[in-house]
Amino acid sequence: MITAADECFKITSKIHGMTVKTLPQDTDKFPVIKQMVLDHVNLKQLLASV
Repeated sequence: MITAADECFKITSKIHGMTVKTLPQDTDKFPVIKQMVLDHVNLKQLLASV
């Protein structure tokens, strides 16, 4: 389950407004993204739900 303090439409609008792009040549971003996923995503729960 994913929870958030704001209302769904507000959160969706914030995500839609983001301009985050990672290109194959942006290798400096890969370790940062990996660490963010490890810190904030429950991978076991996510994979179990597929």
